[in-house]
Amino acid sequence: MKFKNKNKADIIKMKYTILFRRVSLKVRNTIEKTFGIWS
Repeated sequence: MKFKNKNKADIIKMKYTILFRRVSLKVRNTIEKTFGIWS
């Protein structure tokens, strides 16, 4: 039971890590485009 819960938590953590990376990449691209337009 303990092992199962740990596994579930790891999977959720992995999903959120991937999601966070995607979002930060999008944000970075948006910022670069914005500053590119300004400069």
